[in-house]
Amino acid sequence: MNVMVENCYQWIGFHLVNQLLEESHHVYGIGKRDTDKEEFLAMFFARNDLFTPVTVERGLDEDMRITVKEMDQRIVIIDQIARHEQNVTFPLLFGEWMSMDENGIYNKGEYIPFDSNYFKEEAVYIKDFCKELLEWIQIHYKPDTILVKSARARSDNGVTLENSIYLRDNRPIDEQIKIVRDHYKRYQPFY
Repeated sequence: MNVMVENCYQWIGFHLVNQLLEESHHVYGIGKRDTDKEEFLAMFFARNDLFTPVTVERGLDEDMRITVKEMDQRIVIIDQIARHEQNVTFPLLFGEWMSMDENGIYNKGEYIPFDSNYFKEEAVYIKDFCKELLEWIQIHYKPDTILVKSARARSDNGVTLENSIYLRDNRPIDEQIKIVRDHYKRYQPFY
């Protein structure tokens, strides 16, 4: 499958591109490289034959277009073949390369400690999210809107089951936090 990913050098886009490449999809990446971190992340894809950086959105032969809208906490997926647009609202995501320090993350300008109840109930590891997202986009029936939440989340706030997905952790959240903290310590100058 040929996939266009917009905002591919931001931390969520980076993980989406990485998952697509691991599954042998061809990726056209659009993104600005305004910071040292974005330039550093771009180097991870530079030698992969399945990744093609593009500077302008143009009519390529992509089967699917994925746009990461981090501030809106959603991803827009346009299936070019089925002529279908889908909005995926994602939960509190955390993972490597996001804005953080050793004790917590920054989400839309708000600091959220790893040991807070909000983080423990709502957070989903980015790699688990990306892996599942790529499975969802390959199914035939796709609702226009999907709301993704952590299986640990306690509030439903009027959520309907028809368009909701609850993600379980592949490993305990404390193990995932340790992985992210270790990565942060190792690559701190690039955060």
